[in-house]
Amino acid sequence: MISQDLIILFTMGYLAILFYIAYRQDQYPVDAYSRYQPLIYTLSITIYCTSWTYFGAVGNASISGWDYFSIYLGPILVFMLMTPFLRKLITVSKRQKTTTIADFIATRYGKSHRVAAIATLIALIGTLPYIALQIKAIAGAYEQLAGPATHVAGLSWFPDTAFVISIILAVFTILFGARTIDASEHHRGMMHAIALESVVKLIAFLIVAALAISIILDISLHSTSAPDPITIMLSPFNDWELTTGFFTRVILAAAAIVVLPRQFHVMAVEGKGDEINSARWGFSIYLLIFSIAVIPIVAAGIQTMEGPENADLFVLSLPMIEGSTVIAMITY
Repeated sequence: MISQDLIILFTMGYLAILFYIAYRQDQYPVDAYSRYQPLIYTLSITIYCTSWTYFGAVGNASISGWDYFSIYLGPILVFMLMTPFLRKLITVSKRQKTTTIADFIATRYGKSHRVAAIATLIALIGTLPYIALQIKAIAGAYEQLAGPATHVAGLSWFPDTAFVISIILAVFTILFGARTIDASEHHRGMMHAIALESVVKLIAFLIVAALAISIILDISLHSTSAPDPITIMLSPFNDWELTTGFFTRVILAAAAIVVLPRQFHVMAVEGKGDEINSARWGFSIYLLIFSIAVIPIVAAGIQTMEGPENADLFVLSLPMIEGSTVIAMITY
């Protein structure tokens, strides 16, 4: 286990960096255009990769093999094959000055307030459990490193870790996202913070994947009965076949990249309108890299843990088993 004081200090430092970047970027004039805007836009779209990518994809792959890839395949197909549709969606959104997916749907029905209210209610009902799962995953990651605790160390008057996390996320959103909701105003600070997080997520995940590959190689070299590394790596994915469920999830994921409130906002509201061509390749490559990195992590986790139990936390348990505290903290 890692000291709770160290985890809290590390977390506060990381959050301070995000707050600083968001604050600095919000100081620029509203109409200022960064030459890195296409890259920032592409990275901000990767907000699609939530804690499910870190935990759920690995856990799902350990049980269902290639089934996890459906969540990535849907968005990749949309961006690679339906770029004209996305470009038109963004153009219409800009022309109608919409700020949310409910707004956009309502404009298709004569700007009906009733349609907007229904769409908002559906989004709310669908999003609240989803956000709760994200917060639960972050709290679970904290407890995986620090050990089960009834409260955060030094903050005994807080009920639990998830509550503290919720407050921090709410404050960040209020300061850099919800203060102004205007179709003509972009939340530069929040988008840059999301872009930085996207880079950190990918680097950390690749570091764990590299660690997993070294574990697999070590198993193969030091065990006479162990098969070659490639066989070990692909073994969790052998007993799998295409099902209608796989294609259903591909369709759902393809729809999610457009209709999830956060995805629509980042793609259609925060963008300038001309970045979709670069995002088409950048976003697809980003998802593809993530999906490939899942493979060695799952294989090493199953080999090390001798089964898929608690596979959702392989990305944290692998570094901890190997004694790599630094990697575990970076991943967290």
